[in-house]
Amino acid sequence: MKTLKRTVELKILKEFELADGTKIAIRPPITRDMVAIQTGKLDDYTKGLHVVAKSILVNGNPIVYDDLLDCFSGDELILIMMQFNEVMGLEKNV
Repeated sequence: MKTLKRTVELKILKEFELADGTKIAIRPPITRDMVAIQTGKLDDYTKGLHVVAKSILVNGNPIVYDDLLDCFSGDELILIMMQFNEVMGLEKNV
């Protein structure tokens, strides 16, 4: 059997900066992350936050759910989620 010659596509869909200059980049979540999130015993809002955390880069680096909640203010989190929802074609309300 031949080895698959594929790589994960981490194409950046949108980039923006927060007021303090922190760079945020949105990319599509990978399937492995989506499966792990969907099979966990989490409510829909928490699942959504996990997807957002897995889908963004902060200053070029991936982050995790705890970073998303601990390192951003409420207003910054809302801005990140609104931008994510816009790029992914989801509802505008957060």
